[in-house]
Amino acid sequence: MDRQLAAALESGSFAHGLRTAIRMRGLTLEQVQHELVDRGVVVSSVTLSYWSRGRSQPERAESIKAVKLLEGILDMPAGSLTALLAPPRPRGPRRAHVAVSIDRGRLWNEAHRLDRVMAQLGSLDEERLCLLSVHDRFQLDEHRRPIQLSITEVIRAQRDRVDRALVIFQGRELGRTPRLTVARGGWPGGSASTRAPASSSPR
Repeated sequence: MDRQLAAALESGSFAHGLRTAIRMRGLTLEQVQHELVDRGVVVSSVTLSYWSRGRSQPERAESIKAVKLLEGILDMPAGSLTALLAPPRPRGPRRAHVAVSIDRGRLWNEAHRLDRVMAQLGSLDEERLCLLSVHDRFQLDEHRRPIQLSITEVIRAQRDRVDRALVIFQGRELGRTPRLTVARGGWPGGSASTRAPASSSPR
């Protein structure tokens, strides 16, 4: 094993060890992601980036499996990366885990209204979806007043028979009804709102 990689593993940091191994093997995150897909495990390049920068860590069983595969892909000793994983963080009773996300109750001013909206949209299984990328574009006029906000998300189904994804929008400044379009792989489905149109569900 290379001395630089050995030193990174001895540091005790999972992120540092993973980041060093990827750099020394001359691979991009997209190449690592494709190698994992070829071995039957889907992990987005965004998630890999978060792991390598210490913004999150693998905790689910599927993620731990990915780490073990990474050891082989990156030509590392078996168990060298998994040994660096910190104990899982404590979770609340409502969600077993949260992968790089914020609880909706902290984002929504009136959480009970959001619960009612989600009940109208029907059951959702967000664990079956993988967020690959998010791109925000905010446009201003000549007086620096907001005139348009465009948000583009790329998501991938983790399993078969995924038929819906939830999109929630909360905003007051623009004062216009949000418009949802689906570029590929689906179409806009049902929608519901609180006081103002706020969310929709592409099916």
